[in-house]
Amino acid sequence: MYDQPVRPGVRHAFHQTPEASRSALAVDRDVQTVQDLALPLRKLRHRHARQHGGNLLTYRQLAAKTGWSHGIIGEYFAGNVLPPPSGSTS
Repeated sequence: MYDQPVRPGVRHAFHQTPEASRSALAVDRDVQTVQDLALPLRKLRHRHARQHGGNLLTYRQLAAKTGWSHGIIGEYFAGNVLPPPSGSTS
């Protein structure tokens, strides 16, 4: 679904090259702001869905897995707030 062009010559925002797909977290070098980080986060959420049955994890499911509130997870995916470093919950 996400690997198909939106229209001829235009790739969907979630299209990834085989090289990027091999990486657990292939963050674009152009990520400079909190807003720039939101797209790779959404790409990872969609990649996880494709690899595990096709259903996106809800913000509440992500909250249960991470210990963060579902509201703050929504802020991360919207690019409004910078997530903490990996492994940090504070």
